[in-house]
Amino acid sequence: TFDPPHLGHEQCIRAALDVLPSATVIVSPTPAPVPVSGGSQKFARFDLSERVDLCKTAFESMGEQIVVEAIEEGMPAPHYTFRTLQVLRPRCDRLWLLLGADQFGQLDRWRDPASLLAAASVLVVSRTGFGTDMATRLSRACRSEWMAKGVDRLWCRDLSSEVIFCAHPAFDASSTVVR
Repeated sequence: TFDPPHLGHEQCIRAALDVLPSATVIVSPTPAPVPVSGGSQKFARFDLSERVDLCKTAFESMGEQIVVEAIEEGMPAPHYTFRTLQVLRPRCDRLWLLLGADQFGQLDRWRDPASLLAAASVLVVSRTGFGTDMATRLSRACRSEWMAKGVDRLWCRDLSSEVIFCAHPAFDASSTVVR
């Protein structure tokens, strides 16, 4: 949600650009957080236009590869990630979703993870306290078989999707703590 953006977000973007150096990173704050299955409803502290402005300020020094855009503005709620990726898909040759390992570890609780992974491959950035041994969980969440493709990659033939795990020095931060 980028409520608010913080140095942990910046570190994740830098890690992604280390792995995908020619990528354009689209930062898209969501209008309203969607609760994960079994979780409580969260409310944004800053409105969408404030968060877009905060993101532009936070990431402007990172260069033109970083684009801040309120993609979900005007889309009907709830704002599920797989729907946003479906909107972005026609604009990109190859679409990657950047997630921290904490969020990736909850992917089986997200709305329609198979559609999400069919629309984009995923770059998972390590985070303190979260491991990256997720093939079994992914297989259960998407009802497809995920296979190891090297030490830091998983591949799903059914979805033509890939997951890359990116280890980097973790900057342990969260918007909840910042607020």
